[in-house]
Amino acid sequence: MDFLAISYTFRLAGDELRSQLSFTPEQKAGFEQQMIAAGLCRECLILSTCNRVEFYLAGGLSDHHQLIPRIYQELAENKALATSQLSAQANFYTDTLAVRHLMRVACGLDSMLLCEDQILGQIREADRLSRQAGTTANFLADLLQAVYRCASRFRHRCGLQGRALSIPSLGVQQGLLLLDKQGPVTALVLGASGRTGLLVIRELLARCGRQIHILATYRTLSQPLVELGQQSPNLTLVEYSQRLHFLEEADLVFSATLSPHLTVTAEQFGQHAKTLKQRILVDLAMPMDLDPVLGQLPETTLVRLDQLQMLATENSQHRKAAACQGENLVETEADAYAARLLFRQKLPQVRQVIQTASNLVPYYSTQELLTQMAYNVRDLANAEELEIFLKCLEKGLSSKALMMQRRFPPRTVPSEEKRLLPETEEGQA
Repeated sequence: MDFLAISYTFRLAGDELRSQLSFTPEQKAGFEQQMIAAGLCRECLILSTCNRVEFYLAGGLSDHHQLIPRIYQELAENKALATSQLSAQANFYTDTLAVRHLMRVACGLDSMLLCEDQILGQIREADRLSRQAGTTANFLADLLQAVYRCASRFRHRCGLQGRALSIPSLGVQQGLLLLDKQGPVTALVLGASGRTGLLVIRELLARCGRQIHILATYRTLSQPLVELGQQSPNLTLVEYSQRLHFLEEADLVFSATLSPHLTVTAEQFGQHAKTLKQRILVDLAMPMDLDPVLGQLPETTLVRLDQLQMLATENSQHRKAAACQGENLVETEADAYAARLLFRQKLPQVRQVIQTASNLVPYYSTQELLTQMAYNVRDLANAEELEIFLKCLEKGLSSKALMMQRRFPPRTVPSEEKRLLPETEEGQA
């Protein structure tokens, strides 16, 4: 293997350092290209999120103990930081450990919110940007496909599809489930400048895309909200004092302010939401933002925070159980990927073995050939190697494997490997 991962996460690196290390999409491309131009690697991918900044390098890596200080130096110069600070708060992983770490990250096993699924989308986005920049190719592209397969199997086997984890994501999920409407949806978000409000907006955009128009209210404009408004044409920023005027057109209302007073009373709602239609109101604040009487109005459903907290607790318990299964799955998938890489590296030897066996076929029956091979291995291998050989031979020739061979056609050799194997009439080995 030829992989290296350098990781700054919430587990070891503080908020200040992670903030200083964060990369915009343009900065990512520039620094990835800088790492390759400096001869530190052949491919590079940067994963930059709220809780982690990680660097994945592949191909042409020199001795890791000499390479890592050079990477710290490049990063320190780029971000105007001290190398001692960078080395003290970093974790690094090499080869199989790097593969296993990226698989754990993609499954959400290394996240602050256990088993959260947002990180997988962030990895895919980092992958897309790196491909555009030309900084990922064979090595990392192959690894990322294995990572995506692992994350997909994890979520399917552990039954995590559709199980939101955070309170804001649960609120959005419940609101959309209860709203019985086809076509575009209008959502009013009260308290959009706060952390919870921002999460609600991002969740709505992720789930609905262009099918939603979001009206986001603010008392004081925050930089993240301004950036979201610039990035999404579906988001309209509205002063908090004007909130009641948009109740009429809203299908969904999310309230997540720190106000000690109600943001919408039943009287205000009746004055401004004059059309009788289905509306889902989701209160994400403590104390409550929305008047409890609103839940008794016709065609109006009120979802309260305590209901969402019960769902979050149930989902969290399920995810803790799933995480145990996930660790085992990641171990298996990482080992399988390492085996596939090793097999690809050993293809010339595989070709020679197949050719030698083919030459012996006219002189031996299949049984005699396997018997001769088994005794040759006995004479040449040590006890540990012999035990591994016999276990693998037993697995490869198991009754289940033979049954599957009868039901399905032989495996086709991948095009990139076929050229290294001996020619056969069917082009298969």
